[in-house]
Amino acid sequence: LGLPAACLADGPTLPLLETLVEAHLATLPFSNLSQHLAGGDAAPSLSPSRLQEKLLARRHGGNCFELNGLFALLLRDIGLETLLLQCRVWP
Repeated sequence: LGLPAACLADGPTLPLLETLVEAHLATLPFSNLSQHLAGGDAAPSLSPSRLQEKLLARRHGGNCFELNGLFALLLRDIGLETLLLQCRVWP
C-alpha cells in the first residue's frame, strides 16, 4: 500500500486502521472484469497466495470478496481480529 513500516511501530491503533483503509481504497481498484471475461461462471480464488499474486504482484483489480479478503489478511497480520461475513446483491 506504499506505507512506511514505521507506521506499524505502535501496533494496531485506530489512526493506523484509518490510514490502512484509505490506502487500501486508493491503491487497489474494484473490478469484476475477470468474471465477465470468464463468462460469469468462474468463482474467484480466495486463497491468500492467489489474492496476493493477483492484486499485489500483477496489480489487477478485484471484486469485493477478493479486496476484503486481502484486507482481512493484512489486518490479521498486524494483530487485529477479523470476521468476514457473506452478503447478497439483489437485482
